[in-house]
Amino acid sequence: MSDLESSSIKYLLDMERDKENILQREIKEKNEELLRCQGKILAYEELLKNSHVKDDSGENDDVNSFRKNKSSELKEEKKERAPRTTKKEMERRRQMVGRVFVENGDLSAKELQPLVEMLLGYEMEPHHLRAVLRKFSNDFAQKNDHGIWGLTDQSKEAFASLVEEEASQGDDPSSTA
Repeated sequence: MSDLESSSIKYLLDMERDKENILQREIKEKNEELLRCQGKILAYEELLKNSHVKDDSGENDDVNSFRKNKSSELKEEKKERAPRTTKKEMERRRQMVGRVFVENGDLSAKELQPLVEMLLGYEMEPHHLRAVLRKFSNDFAQKNDHGIWGLTDQSKEAFASLVEEEASQGDDPSSTA
């Protein structure tokens, strides 16, 4: 094969790759446009359904049933939201976080999380730990060092006495768990 043929083949290859990139970009843009259009259709249908307006568009039942099927498919694809954490569980998490701080001092959230999970007995999402730290701002505060959390001055004594009380109950053989 001559150099002339290989250079023309390389040129043709480059042209096709450029064409492929353009088509891939166009497909991506069209998919995004399609998703936006489907979202608008669902929103408009919800508005019509909620306003009890009669469908005067003159479309036949096949089109309407297609839209209903499509909207139900999209709704099924959405991720279900987990139930909210109960007050009792948030209080339990608060106590475990306080206990870890009493035993280990100030920690970053990354250091704190596995210790709290060990006490709770289950894995916890990082944002759930942050929610506890932020919700109970009277008990937990960010320290001057970036990302470090600890007990507030007010709560240090309360959590220390709580940990001592739990330790004394654990040492007492007559106590029941």
